[in-house]
Amino acid sequence: MFHQELISGSGLRIDGRKPGELRTLKISLNVEKSFSGSGICELGNTKVLAYVDGPKEVEPKYRKRVTPSSGILNCNFFITNFSTLQHKENPKREMKMRDFAKVMQDCFEGVVLLEKYPRSQIDLHICVLQNEGSYRAAAFNAGTLALIDAGIAMKDLVVASTAGLIRDQPTLDLMGEEEKGETCHMLMGFLYQSKKIAYLQLNSPKTSPEQLRTLLETSQKGCEMLYSKMKEEIKKQVVSLVTPNLQLKNGS
Repeated sequence: MFHQELISGSGLRIDGRKPGELRTLKISLNVEKSFSGSGICELGNTKVLAYVDGPKEVEPKYRKRVTPSSGILNCNFFITNFSTLQHKENPKREMKMRDFAKVMQDCFEGVVLLEKYPRSQIDLHICVLQNEGSYRAAAFNAGTLALIDAGIAMKDLVVASTAGLIRDQPTLDLMGEEEKGETCHMLMGFLYQSKKIAYLQLNSPKTSPEQLRTLLETSQKGCEMLYSKMKEEIKKQVVSLVTPNLQLKNGS
């Protein structure tokens, strides 16, 4: 798909958004009752589920990683077969999933206060249910939601967004067609409280310093916009989850 098709002459993208607009964000907490915490992040038609198992006793195979003063965090990442047209086994795809799981584990290890969970294990599982672009960003955000829902202590929150340059226009929250058709795009994992970059992936054969600066600014703007929307929705859902329990305790 050529650039002129990705953004129309009137400045609109193929889904009707302006370049600086996010897709509709939907989040859900406490969706898997059998786990310590869970969350779903939906960006348009991209949908990612995350759930937390733990803190719990450390499994034997992980005991070498544990110290008396700190726990461990494991991160598993999956892409369901029905979220993509590729249904056959693909070793390269499997390797990419393992690599990205390690990326997310490193990022979340940097914010989870593991010293509060000595000799304990926390497992974070993240699964892409539907993919219409920017699934890695949604995966970071779903992981953050699940950790919040599980009550895991964190010193910062990881929020992620994608950005690209289409016909030299800074473009937020890329769809699948935009990721495939655009040679210059970025994924940013951002620590909102400390205003630091936790993870950065740039897909471009050639990027000028000015283009890089624009992508960084656009990606951070997207992360900040997502954080504001996520914060607002989390507050609403926490109230909706807590209120019925308070009513029951009060005999209402």
